[in-house]
Amino acid sequence: MTDLLTVHDIHTYYGSSYVLQGCSLSVGDGCTCVLGRNGMGKTTLMRSIMGLTPPRSGSILFDGADITGARPEMIARRGIGYVPQGRRLFPSLSVHEHLVLFHRRSGTSTAQWTPERLYELFPELAGRRKVSGTRLSGGEQQMLTMARALVTNPSLLILDEPSEGLSPVAVDRVVDACRNLIETGMRLLLVEQNITVARRLADSICVLVSGRSVHNADASVFFEDTALRQELLGV
Repeated sequence: MTDLLTVHDIHTYYGSSYVLQGCSLSVGDGCTCVLGRNGMGKTTLMRSIMGLTPPRSGSILFDGADITGARPEMIARRGIGYVPQGRRLFPSLSVHEHLVLFHRRSGTSTAQWTPERLYELFPELAGRRKVSGTRLSGGEQQMLTMARALVTNPSLLILDEPSEGLSPVAVDRVVDACRNLIETGMRLLLVEQNITVARRLADSICVLVSGRSVHNADASVFFEDTALRQELLGV
């Protein structure tokens, strides 16, 4: 199967701060994981793909179309779901209202995600439908943030640090949900600091160092190379 997303040599700035200095990656089947130490540009790369911080140069192709610099809402409509770092739930909305508000059918997605089907994927949310999203536990909030993105029926799901701040039990639930999504044919682009989570999910790896993609490889090859991991990640 051809790559769904191709990022080629993008350069992104915050004002005069030169953050991404040449990033390239591709997302094929399964899960592509972006790794790197703090401050290397991982979140900026996700924001560039989503059009929130558009690159000044380079190209981003999604499903054969050039989406470089497109508006975020247009990128989302094309089929990219985004689970941002920090979750960003609405305190005035219940769990169910989050899902109903964002629900969108798509003829091109790998599965038709409805609120009810997402309660099957995340049964913890089913009994808390009327509770404000911001009153959930950290793990439940992460599940809701994932469900909110999935209910738009994307063909690619971007997750930025989904395990951050979660208990080991909650991390396991997020990993299990990601595995279930991959089994449905969903493609994942995952940013992770937790090397154990990356090892459990990744099919391919992209490593960022100082705003540049310095290593793109099959995940099994990367994780077997202890010296390379230590050099690039310090783990």
